[in-house]
Amino acid sequence: MGVEKPNLVVHGKSLGRVEIWAIPAGTKITEKDYTQLGMATKDGNDTDGTERWLFRIPDKPVLATEIFAKVYDKGNGLIGTVSLPARGATALRNLLWGSTQ
Repeated sequence: MGVEKPNLVVHGKSLGRVEIWAIPAGTKITEKDYTQLGMATKDGNDTDGTERWLFRIPDKPVLATEIFAKVYDKGNGLIGTVSLPARGATALRNLLWGSTQ
């Protein structure tokens, strides 16, 4: 999972859907507190046949410590998750929306 502004980008093969999720900042956060930001849309294939899925970065910053994608196959089975390389509210804000200055 990466960033190609104005989008988050997920690459994979034979994917059925890609959900984008945020883990909110705070204490005692459990999986039930995670927020689904939305669904990525398939944007075609790279030259090697790998699918490219895009999710537009929200206009307003999201207060989160991690943003990740849940990736599903065409049969709706969860393949796994992949996270942005930045972790922590400040690092994510800087990566996605620029400096907090």
